[in-house]
Amino acid sequence: MLPPPLQLLLMGIYIVGTGVCNVANIASISEAGSRAARLSLLNLIPTFISLGQGFGARYLGVSRSTYRTFHTVCGFMALVQGAIHVSIVARTRTISASNDVQFYGILVGSMMLGLSFLPLVKKRVYEVFLRTHQGCALVLLYALWRHVQMLQVTETWICLLACTCLAPCSLLIQLARIIYRNFVKGKRRAKLIRIGHGEDVACIRVSLPRPWQVRAGEHVWLNVPGLGLFYLFQFHPFTVTWWDEDDTGEICSISLLVQSQAGFTKKLLQSTMAGEIYMAHIDGPYGPATVGPCGLSERMGDYGHIFMVATGIGIAAQLPYIKELLEQRRNSRIRTQRIALVWQLEQEGDWKSARDWLQLLVKQDDHYLLSVTVYDSLKPPSPSDPLSFGYHDLIKIYGGQPTWEDHLSSEVSQQNGRMLVAGTVYYMPVSVECA
Repeated sequence: MLPPPLQLLLMGIYIVGTGVCNVANIASISEAGSRAARLSLLNLIPTFISLGQGFGARYLGVSRSTYRTFHTVCGFMALVQGAIHVSIVARTRTISASNDVQFYGILVGSMMLGLSFLPLVKKRVYEVFLRTHQGCALVLLYALWRHVQMLQVTETWICLLACTCLAPCSLLIQLARIIYRNFVKGKRRAKLIRIGHGEDVACIRVSLPRPWQVRAGEHVWLNVPGLGLFYLFQFHPFTVTWWDEDDTGEICSISLLVQSQAGFTKKLLQSTMAGEIYMAHIDGPYGPATVGPCGLSERMGDYGHIFMVATGIGIAAQLPYIKELLEQRRNSRIRTQRIALVWQLEQEGDWKSARDWLQLLVKQDDHYLLSVTVYDSLKPPSPSDPLSFGYHDLIKIYGGQPTWEDHLSSEVSQQNGRMLVAGTVYYMPVSVECA
């Protein structure tokens, strides 16, 4: 991931450079309108690199956050240039939907505006957002083709051809990845088994026909055809929370923590039963996630002291980092001397969802790096707190809610080397470095 200051610098250069192109060697207002239209088309090309953020980030070799910023800025600049083009045209002629050229121009503008406002509903109805976003992009492409065709502007065909070819090519590559990951000669296809922890939280274990070396921060897209016709080709992203190895040391399965929200996750938990086996497909891995300005997840081990916080199912993003750090510590590959985790439970099923994994982690912690503190917000504080749990009673459980400032102050007071404070927001790690 590029450091935020460098991202801002590059965006500034990009925006200023585009502005210069708007005015350089312009002889008339009409020419300025045509220049803005061409710049809008040029800025649209990068937005069609991929139909999904995860694959686009993997394709370009950047983090998902960097790709999201890149995609958003290019789309915004295309919208701005389109608006400049429309405003100049409106000054020189009357715009009417009865004119075919202008009708498709209006349709292009409508699709651009729709694509700009759709992210507002992304968190509530992700599947609807994703398919609507992709549908609007396809309508936009068609409307642009018709608009340019009627104007008979030859040089713009190159931009349209680039947009038209990029998305199908990336889709074909993505399909090839899915086939490669899920279909192996002589092996069974991926299977899904649900391990129930509650009505709204469950662990999903997926067997891997073709394993890979899992890294903390990776995520996969899961498809379960048995959920129904509407979900037949629908993939949904999940963080890889845990992975298991077979007798040969090869990773044989991954585990995902699922919380029922809406759409795919709700249907998944409603339609599956604990212990039953279902057919599944996975697309991935994607990631790993980055750790602020510090680089990839492997750099976490460069910190002497790591303080992790999580609430509810946010623990799904922290567990793989702890697992990876402890494995690297056993191989003497990191500098970390202390890992402190504070986890606040939010609903029934949270504790059961990660209890067994936390016990395994403290049991595998030969160097006693790990400290685990759990707060059950569904229970009031008690004079008998904390309750001790796990291997050597290394997991401490309190009632009530944690005072985050007090925990941070306590960790800072016993800081050992450089310190990293890591939390989770929507399953993605967020970090702050303390010198």
